[in-house]
Amino acid sequence: MSRMILALATLLSFTGCAAGVHELFETRKAYGLERATGAPGSWSAEAVVTLSEPLVQAVLAQALEAALKDLPPLDVKLAKVTPQATLSSLALTDVAGCPQCVGFNGKLTGKAKVEAMGFTKTLPFTAALRGSLQISTRAADDAQGRAVFARLTKIDRLDFALDQSGGLGFSLEDTLESWGTDLARETPELSLGAFGGDDLPLRDLRVRSASGALLVELLTDAAHGGPLYAPPTPPAGGWAVAVSEATLLDHARRAAFEMGEISMEVWAEPTSLDLDGGEFSLGLRLWRLKGNGWWRDYTIRGDLSMVNQVLKLQPKEVQEGERSKGAALIDPLALLGESLILRAIEDAAAQSVPVGQSTSVGGLTLKAKVTQAQGIADALVLSGDATVRSAKEKEASGGTTSGGGTSGAGERRKQKRP
Repeated sequence: MSRMILALATLLSFTGCAAGVHELFETRKAYGLERATGAPGSWSAEAVVTLSEPLVQAVLAQALEAALKDLPPLDVKLAKVTPQATLSSLALTDVAGCPQCVGFNGKLTGKAKVEAMGFTKTLPFTAALRGSLQISTRAADDAQGRAVFARLTKIDRLDFALDQSGGLGFSLEDTLESWGTDLARETPELSLGAFGGDDLPLRDLRVRSASGALLVELLTDAAHGGPLYAPPTPPAGGWAVAVSEATLLDHARRAAFEMGEISMEVWAEPTSLDLDGGEFSLGLRLWRLKGNGWWRDYTIRGDLSMVNQVLKLQPKEVQEGERSKGAALIDPLALLGESLILRAIEDAAAQSVPVGQSTSVGGLTLKAKVTQAQGIADALVLSGDATVRSAKEKEASGGTTSGGGTSGAGERRKQKRP
């Protein structure tokens, strides 16, 4: 029943029926300030970050190669074998009975230094391995955000093929199990990025694999948000994030009402949002509460662009719409410049992008660079590439990385405005 009453009041507010302007405004304000709390057992994602399979492969390859450098040689009868390898292929898989796990099948290729019976020889080798990653989240620098990590928990199959054409006369089978255990233990934790924050508070987050990619699905505190129809497709070797228009609109509407009066007892309320390619259309209602009050609707159209890797919504033109009795003409572009409406959309988008999160010494950091923004299928889609750095590389380079990311969710929030 309460939903029916709210729906009727909302309808009246847009059609200018007899209800008083102040009463309609208070109804709209209460609606706009609502926040969703808790997360249902089953939910549809309002934002999805897709990490491409080549990108995940690059992250895991860095981790495995870092671990291989620190592993002691394989001790076999009468010989020591020291592998040096790279990850040449990787495929992600689901892990039955473990929703917070991601499985993988991979292949290592490289050379192994064999020391046996007074001589040293380097031989090519391949190793097929199967294992699983455990996904975990922790609070990001921004208290409302979450940082996502993956740790290699076990290698449950390892087939090591060493070219023994010279007839070395030993077998590795007895040592592979313990070597695989050591490899899993020494592989550093993987940082998959920080998501959400004060501008995009999250109720829940989950990670799963799909068609070779890794999906980070977000549920925000938007009380009137909307689900995505499909996850975004990232560029080759990169990443992409999509946020539903309904969710961005809900955050912008809340920011407008939380800001309060803009000037001369005028309040602003975003009423619709449409993103199409490189353009946007924003429905805006201006409320004047002095005296009997009035409201007036406008449609703002403009361009989506990237400025210093930050999304910018640039208004270009205004179209007048419906109005209540006695409504005066106001310049909505001037009021937009004084409000937080467009910035709320820009900031929410910024906090859906994966950026580096500091990890412990020996860990890896993913740094994302935004290269494109566009409206696709009722969603804002941002995409770009990324680089992977180990903590040792980061220290050696003075804490900077290629790719243009920042070092954490908190720093991102301070630096995102151009």
